[in-house]
Amino acid sequence: MFLWLLLFVAYYPEVQQNIRDEIRNELGDKPVTTDDRHKLHYTMAYVYEILRYRNSTPIGFFHSTIKECKLGNYTLPKDTCVVLQQYSILMDDKYWDKPDRFNPGRFLDDQGKLVTVRPAAFIPFGCGRRMCIGEQLATNNLFLALVSLLQLTNNYTIDLADKSPRSLEADPVNLWIQFPYKFKLILKSK
Repeated sequence: MFLWLLLFVAYYPEVQQNIRDEIRNELGDKPVTTDDRHKLHYTMAYVYEILRYRNSTPIGFFHSTIKECKLGNYTLPKDTCVVLQQYSILMDDKYWDKPDRFNPGRFLDDQGKLVTVRPAAFIPFGCGRRMCIGEQLATNNLFLALVSLLQLTNNYTIDLADKSPRSLEADPVNLWIQFPYKFKLILKSK
C-alpha cells in the first residue's frame, strides 16, 4: 500500500501540497505520532481514499454459511463458501459518488474534518468476524510513514519521472496483490 501512497502523492501535486500544508500547520517539525491522526484530517482522508481506491486485497477472506440462507434471489445451503469481492463494493457507484475518481475529500465533512463514522461500504480490510485484525496497525503505519517522509522531504516536491495515466493502474501481472506499474520518483528542490 505504501507504493500506492507514494505514487498518488507524486501524481497529484495539489494533494501533496494540501498534505504538506496540513503537516506544517499542525505539527511543524515535531516528530509524528499516532495521536496526530486526530489533527491531520486531510492526511487521514488521503490514506483512507488510497485504501478504497487501490485496495490491496480485492477479494476478502472466505466465509461459510452456518445455516441455509437467502442472498438476493439465491438460496445458499448450509456450509456454502462465500467470498466477498471487496473491490467491487469499494468502487460501486451505489455507495460512492464518482467512485472511479480519486478524491480524499469524500472522507471529510463540510468543515474539513475527518468523518467520525466511515461509510459502511468502506471495507478495505474486510468485514464481519474475519475482518483483518491488523487494520489499525496497517493504517497507523501508512500514516506514520507518509507523514515522516513528507516531513523529511519538506524542502522538496515529490514528482514522477513519467506521469502517464497508465502509472495509476495496477500491474496486471501482480493484480492479486495490486502492485502499481513500476515508477520512478524524483525529488525536486523547491
